[in-house]
Amino acid sequence: MTSTPELVKHRFSAELRRCCGSRYQTAPSNEQFARDLYLSSKYSLKVSRETVRKWFKGDSFPDLDHLLHLIEWLGLDMTKVFVDELPHETKEEPSRLQYWDMRAIERITPDQIDSVVFLLNSIKNSDLVKSRRR
Repeated sequence: MTSTPELVKHRFSAELRRCCGSRYQTAPSNEQFARDLYLSSKYSLKVSRETVRKWFKGDSFPDLDHLLHLIEWLGLDMTKVFVDELPHETKEEPSRLQYWDMRAIERITPDQIDSVVFLLNSIKNSDLVKSRRR
């Protein structure tokens, strides 16, 4: 699944509705949401109820000023909007190895491996690590 503009708008809409459900308990009217956004921005960001309707339907995406305010005000999780889900995604916490891109191993040079080993040995032999062992 790729992040096309239409997909991003759809995901934003879903995340906006989810956060509004948490904040309002019921879906606010477009007019109420526009007014609350204006008040919460300390009268600096105006938006029409038609624009709000388009956000909720997934027909448009807010400009940067509005988006940043929505993230702060409602606590939108933008990773749900911009990051594609993994096809094998599970409800369990992923292991550390699942975060690695194993295909990148092919591009690692022997010099890079030597540098990492040297760094790890330096950390292992440092006074900070030695003091924690005791």
